[in-house]
Amino acid sequence: MRRHPSRALALLLSLPLATSAAGAFAQADDAGAAPSAAPAGTAGPAAPNAPAPAQTPAAGPETASPAPAAPEPAHPSAARPAPALAPYPGNPAPARVAQPKPLPARVVEPVPADAPPPPAAAAIPSVAAWLGINTLWIPSDGFDPFSENDALTLFDLGAALSLGGDETLDVAAVVTWGAAGSDAAYRTEEAELDVMRFSAGPELRGAIVDRVYWHGRLSPTATRLAAELDEASSRVSFEDTRWAFGVDAALGLDVRFVEAHTALPQALGFFLRVEAGYAWTQSLELELEPSGADAPVRSEPITLPELALGGPILRASFGAGF
Repeated sequence: MRRHPSRALALLLSLPLATSAAGAFAQADDAGAAPSAAPAGTAGPAAPNAPAPAQTPAAGPETASPAPAAPEPAHPSAARPAPALAPYPGNPAPARVAQPKPLPARVVEPVPADAPPPPAAAAIPSVAAWLGINTLWIPSDGFDPFSENDALTLFDLGAALSLGGDETLDVAAVVTWGAAGSDAAYRTEEAELDVMRFSAGPELRGAIVDRVYWHGRLSPTATRLAAELDEASSRVSFEDTRWAFGVDAALGLDVRFVEAHTALPQALGFFLRVEAGYAWTQSLELELEPSGADAPVRSEPITLPELALGGPILRASFGAGF
C-alpha cells in the first residue's frame, strides 16, 4: 500500500491542537463555571509556519458547555398563607366583646369673675302668706257657758299683697281667716260654741333692718257664732246662729330667718310674724231654740247672757314671701 507523505505530515501537526482542546474541555467540566467553548467552525491559534488545520466538527451534547444551574424554588409551605380555621362545634369562633361607649365629656361653663350675686330677698315682701294661731281673751260673761276660761284659740291663715311703696315703707292689703271651737257645761247641760272670723283691711309696713320690718294694721271683722246646747232630759238640741261685726287693731314684727334662691326675680324669704292688739265686736244675746221638726214645743227659748267676742289678741304665725 502506498503512503502519502503530505497527509501524514498534516496529522502530525494537528495532534498538539487536539490535545490542547481536550484539556480545556476537561478543565471546564471540573470547575463547572468555565467560559463556554468557542463557536463551532472556529479554530484555535495556529503554530507559526504551520499549515491550516482541518475543520473541527461542532461540539456534540457530550462536549457542550452546561447551562447555569436554576435557583432552587422555596418550600411550598412558605409560598401559601396558612388556611383559616373554620368554626365548628368543638372549636367555636371567638365571640366579639362589646366595648362600652365612652361617656360624653361634661361641659362646665365657666362662671365669669364679675358675675352679679343672686338676688336677695326683699326687705319687705310684695306677696306673703302665713299660718299660725290666734289667741283671743274674752272677758264677756256670755262666753262662760262655752268655756272654762276666757281664752279662745283660733287656727289662723293670712295673706298680704303690696299696694305700693318702696323698700323702707309699704302699704299692703291683708286678709285673714280663723276658726275655733269651745265647749263646757252650762247648768249640767253640754254647750258648744263654734267661731269663724274673717278680717280684711290695710296694713302699713316699714323696714327696721335688712331682715326685720314692723307692721300695723286696722281690719274690719265679721264673726259667725254658732251655739248649741243639748238637753239630756228631753234629748232635744237648742241652737242659735248669729253674725257679729267688729274691728281688729294690731302692731307686730316680721323677722326673716332664712331665704331660698329660685327662678323668681327675688329670693323667697321665710319669716316669723308676731303681733299683739285688741279686738272689738258687737254684743249679742243668744236665744237657743229647739231644732228639728220632732222637737217639743216650749213656751220660751233658752236665753244666754250677752256675748261679745272682744278683748286682747296675740297672734304668732310662720310664713313665706317674696
